[in-house]
Amino acid sequence: MQERKEQQSRDAQRSSVKKKIEAQKTQYVSNVERIHKLDEQIEQMKPEVQALLKQQLDHYSAILPVGKDTRDVGLIWVVKTIRYLGGKMSNQKFPQILDEDSIKYLIEVNRLLLLQCYRLLASS
Repeated sequence: MQERKEQQSRDAQRSSVKKKIEAQKTQYVSNVERIHKLDEQIEQMKPEVQALLKQQLDHYSAILPVGKDTRDVGLIWVVKTIRYLGGKMSNQKFPQILDEDSIKYLIEVNRLLLLQCYRLLASS
């Protein structure tokens, strides 16, 4: 009698575990399908994002030579944004009013700011 109760208890546990496994499999399949849908959405959005990034780069590259600061925080922010977006920096892209030392200063401060950002990201 005792053995029969123990067997029934083990059978009930097995059945419970099997149900949990099936529920987890179902959730897994659902998650995989959701991931595939999100991946498709990302792929569809990539060209639009790339176009927006190019527009941003073009905008900031156009305002740098005239020394226009659209955020009132200085040209360092404009230079940082151009570099962050993958733009190339050369002395010819800076306003004519800036001398060589000022340009070097902007580039160096910018390099240090980006380095600091990368270190913060790497440490988190």
